[in-house]
Amino acid sequence: MSRTIQIGFLISGVTHPTSGGKVAGGTVFFFEAGTTTPKYVYTEKQKTNGYYSYPLDSVGAATLYADGELKIVIKDSNGATVKTYDHMRLRYDVYGVNTVISTPYAMTTDNDLLLVNTTSGDITINALAAASWIRPIKVFRTTGANNIVFTPNGAETVDGNANLTITSDAIVEIVSDGSNLRTVGFRANMADADGDTSVEIERTADIDKAHIKTGGTDRVVVDENGLDIVSGALRIDGADIIDDDGELVDPVLNGDVTGTGVLDEDNMASDSNTKLATQQSIKAYVDAQASATFVNNANGNPNISDTAFLAELFAGIWRSVGPTGGGANSTWTALDGVPAGVDWIEVKLLLNSSSVADTAFVTRTAYVYARKNGSSEAQSDANRIAGGLAMLNNSGYGGVNLTFPQIRIPVASRKFDLYWISTFNSATTVNLLLVGYGYNP
Repeated sequence: MSRTIQIGFLISGVTHPTSGGKVAGGTVFFFEAGTTTPKYVYTEKQKTNGYYSYPLDSVGAATLYADGELKIVIKDSNGATVKTYDHMRLRYDVYGVNTVISTPYAMTTDNDLLLVNTTSGDITINALAAASWIRPIKVFRTTGANNIVFTPNGAETVDGNANLTITSDAIVEIVSDGSNLRTVGFRANMADADGDTSVEIERTADIDKAHIKTGGTDRVVVDENGLDIVSGALRIDGADIIDDDGELVDPVLNGDVTGTGVLDEDNMASDSNTKLATQQSIKAYVDAQASATFVNNANGNPNISDTAFLAELFAGIWRSVGPTGGGANSTWTALDGVPAGVDWIEVKLLLNSSSVADTAFVTRTAYVYARKNGSSEAQSDANRIAGGLAMLNNSGYGGVNLTFPQIRIPVASRKFDLYWISTFNSATTVNLLLVGYGYNP
């Protein structure tokens, strides 16, 4: 039962606003606030004798009790209206706790906390119109496992829904914005003495959340999307496993590691800088690169191919050399069997250069240069791969015949460029034999 409070201004008698005298013998009428619907008032706090109107005594006074919000109309003895008070709110200054055990229950403006017993079934609570709310209300299922259905007035909503179903033993606070109702959170009764460490269950129209707080700060939030460590580290037995930046701390991985972040590619084809490689694929790749530099001794010679390249050189001009169909100036078929992605080839170079009937006792030189195809670098000591010199005899004859067994030449798509220059006056020839190829680290 809601509580009543005495209508104070009626105790001392009503004064007529025009004559200044008391409204003796008049009548006071009571209605629901803002309406012409009669509302009961009472001659005692217990609300046992209700009246829609009541006569004023000889000094215009009456001792009456009422609750909630109402409209009061005072008329004189002739029935003329003297004064009207609308939306007068009467509230007993005590926190109102009410126990609810039957359904439906009609909410009143005196309700502060409803303790609901759902042992016998679901309990429906019919809310006041949003415009009539005086303060928030809290609803708490104290007993039973059935639901509490909080139903707004008419077409009004709560959190945008036609009703609110409460299924847990938590205190739910509901407020009015004047047009509709909203929940301000589910608060589980789990907190320390000063309230800064707590477990809180929150419900809004959009999402359900649970918060774990220490020091008044969210540490863990759980919602329909998962668990989020928003502050602090994840620990096991006091040791950080994931730090505050979301990074693993001294991880120990036992057992198999699988997933899209781990690739098992023997050729490392994806060339990713964000994925891990398996032990087997790393070994296979390293073995493949190492074996690429082994010579092929099946033919009894230390060469991968016995197909020599006789350089068709023009003094002072860079000329490209490449496999069949590679678009180079000169084709060397030995390169056809080399993998397309190699970084270098290894060759044995034979240099022969001579002079005939040249100037006696002069020194002649011959040099060979190589670079990766497509490079713009000029010939220099850095890219010189072979060279020799000889002093001619008294008849102007002489030359060089040299072998360079292991020369590494950088390639692009199995192509490289050659350049030579010689001061001998007769023939200069360069022969190449392919002895290996490989990859940079």
